[in-house]
Amino acid sequence: MTSLFVSGGLGYLIAHHPPGRSIRPYLTKLLTILKQQTDHELSLSLITSQSL
Repeated sequence: MTSLFVSGGLGYLIAHHPPGRSIRPYLTKLLTILKQQTDHELSLSLITSQSL
């Protein structure tokens, strides 16, 4: 699911990016979202492994 989000997210950003403006803020936002998702998935996997 994460890989679908990444490819869809980047495709969306590139397709809808206005010309002449920096894409950096968009990429920063995307990376922040990905980091939050990764942190959340890691915490879920730790909780799951401890309960086994």
